Formats: sequence, C-alpha cells, structure tokens
Amino acid sequence: MQLIEKIFPEIPTSNTDKEFLFSVKRITSFLLTLIQLVALLFVIKKLNIEKSSGISAISLFIIISFILTSFTSLRFRPFIFFATALYVIYFAFGFFSGSLLIIGAITLLAICHLPIKLIYRAAIILLVFVGMAILRADLFYAPRAALIVPFFASMFMFRIVLYLFELKYGSIQATIWQRLNYFFLFPNTCFLF
Repeated sequence: MQLIEKIFPEIPTSNTDKEFLFSVKRITSFLLTLIQLVALLFVIKKLNIEKSSGISAISLFIIISFILTSFTSLRFRPFIFFATALYVIYFAFGFFSGSLLIIGAITLLAICHLPIKLIYRAAIILLVFVGMAILRADLFYAPRAALIVPFFASMFMFRIVLYLFELKYGSIQATIWQRLNYFFLFPNTCFLF
C-alpha cells in the first residue's frame, strides 16, 4: 500500500471535487461530453480533417481512455493520461522512433531538474534545441531522429519556458505524473500546433 501511495500520491482537491462518482449530475456531464467527443471524432473522420495525422485510427482508443479517466479515482487519472500519450506515440512512430522521442523528452525534463543555476539549465536546453535544429536541417543522415524533431518541438517549444519559470518561482506542488502530462499530451502527436 505504501508503494501505491508513493507512485500515485493523493492529489489535493477542493470539497466540490469530491462529488459522488455516480451522481446524476456527474453522469449527465459525462454523457454530454462523451457525445461531443464521439461527434467530434466522427466529423474528423467523415470530413477527412487531418487524415494524415492518424487521429481517426486512434479514435476508439481515445474514447476508451476518456471513459476510463472519467470513472477512475483522481489519483490515477494522470497515469492513464500518460499511458494514453505513450500508446499514441508508439502507434504513430513505431518502437524505435517513439522510444527516441520519449527518451529525449525525459532527458530534457531531467535537465530542467539539474541542481545547477537556472541560467546553466537554460543554456543546456538551448544546446539541445540547436542540436535538434541541426538534425532537422539534414546536415547529416539521421532520418528517424529528424522525423521526431517537429513533434518534439510541439511538445516543448513554449511549455519548457513556463516549466522552468514554475520550477524556480512556482508554489504549486505537482506529482511526477502531472509534470509528465504537462509535456506528453497525445494531441501533440496528431496535430503539430
């Protein structure tokens, strides 16, 4: 039990968030949101919006993930979101390129938490981004690495600045799952904006 408490810490909530899981209000809200999600995915599929993104291929998984998170305890929801993002990354890129993206992202997050001054962490992150720009420019042959650079940029481009600011000045305590989910949003894999 202590292991579960450590891996999935309790997320602080207000009294309004502790509403009964199967109350009429919550079920009604869930059903309305589910109908909207299904309608949105239906329209995306029928109108061929972003057909190359693969969003229609993973739409059933998105619906299942939504249903799971809707009826799961708040402490496990961030893990389900993260697992959804990993599934979408591996579905979109395959094992090798997906692993490169995940390892690179976790490495960048580790750089953010180095016990050095903020300016040095920012300089290291800038060097990483310069290296990615060189990969994207095809100055040397690395097609799989160059493939993930735009997606990596959509994950980190602006969020990394806010994340570093929050690490230095923020007072909000976040779990590891919430920190990972801040960057690993599965729509980033389907839409590059």
